[in-house]
Amino acid sequence: LAAGVAHEINNPLAIMMENAGWIEDLLSSDDPYSDENVTEIRSSLQTITIQGHRCREITHKLLSFARKTDTSARVVRVNPLLEDIAGFARQKAKYREVEIRLVLDPAVEDVAGSPTELQQILLNLVNNAIDAIDKPGGLVELSSFREPDAVRITVSDNGQGIPADVLPRIFDPFFTTKAEGQGTGLGLAICRDILSKMNGTISVDSTPGNGSTFRIRLPLRSAV
Repeated sequence: LAAGVAHEINNPLAIMMENAGWIEDLLSSDDPYSDENVTEIRSSLQTITIQGHRCREITHKLLSFARKTDTSARVVRVNPLLEDIAGFARQKAKYREVEIRLVLDPAVEDVAGSPTELQQILLNLVNNAIDAIDKPGGLVELSSFREPDAVRITVSDNGQGIPADVLPRIFDPFFTTKAEGQGTGLGLAICRDILSKMNGTISVDSTPGNGSTFRIRLPLRSAV
């Protein structure tokens, strides 16, 4: 349990540290208080605040779990959530020279679930996608699609892909392809379990050398 909590808190902490580093770089520039730099600093401070609240919500969720209380489902606005995710990942992607692209279906409707947990899942997928890219011209695409009774969200990258012999095991607890100390292997297993509680599913297609696409499918709020 401790390893799982540490893994999930690590994502917002990494975003906070990246934005703090970006602020430090801006303050060390030749004109730290230019209008452009002040705008960037304010944006980074807002992101740090949002991710601090997210850490607090994760710890509150842990306390609720310990007390065996249920978190009621809320309305999740999918497209605004994906826009937030793209913003949160912006600094990490910039440092890695990776483009974040949004392709949003305006017909997408709300789903029912936990906005914090869905954000947690998507940030995990986006961070993994950025980490998988080790060549120039990196691209991570977040997309939404309306289906007759569901919303489909995809996170695609043009990174190194997942070997065929590894693919069937990536949702297994404690399985990881990362170097020792860089991952617990709990991230994707936790993502799958959380989505299952939302009556959702997650699947993946991957081609070594050409990247991976993760697909999340969640029922429409009106269909729940």
